[in-house]
Amino acid sequence: MTVTRRTFTTMLAASAAALVLPARSRAAAFGMPDGAIDCHIHIMGPRDRYPYAENRVYTPPEASVADLRELRARIGVSRNVIVTPSVYGFDNRCTEDAIRELGGTARGVAVLPR
Repeated sequence: MTVTRRTFTTMLAASAAALVLPARSRAAAFGMPDGAIDCHIHIMGPRDRYPYAENRVYTPPEASVADLRELRARIGVSRNVIVTPSVYGFDNRCTEDAIRELGGTARGVAVLPR
């Protein structure tokens, strides 16, 4: 891709707008429609309440419901589908609790044994 002066100026203006516009205006500026749903996110931890499976292949950092609320405000999304990550094995408690905490604004995908 060749970046022309016009393309660069447009990208620069959009970036500047993203820094000064309120969250909803920012979402609209980047084409996020009202009612948009982030359809695959994970809630992780706290680890003392929701321990990771011993046989996991990676150890992710914590990502709380509070973190999700901040992300929602930043990108202009008000609903989510929370997916149980593999690090919990078949333990869906973290996902279930997050869905309850978020009320009617979240749904979930559980992991079940075969």
